[in-house]
Amino acid sequence: MHTDARTVSAPSEIDADLCVVGAGPAGMSVASRFAGGGADVVLLESGGGEPDDRAQALNAGSVQGDDYSGLEVTRHR
Repeated sequence: MHTDARTVSAPSEIDADLCVVGAGPAGMSVASRFAGGGADVVLLESGGGEPDDRAQALNAGSVQGDDYSGLEVTRHR
């Protein structure tokens, strides 16, 4: 089930066995593995179903070391 947290009235409580924060490759893998084992899993990700400049702005940051395109370009929420 997919739920946009912006539509959940406050105060609310969501019960789960596991809460994974971040739906990147690692977060999705962990959530899938536990859900496949029968656990109730909540997977949290910022942003919504459509591109959102405010959510994307959360990627602002700097990278030190090797040349890299930058967090804003390579990560999408």
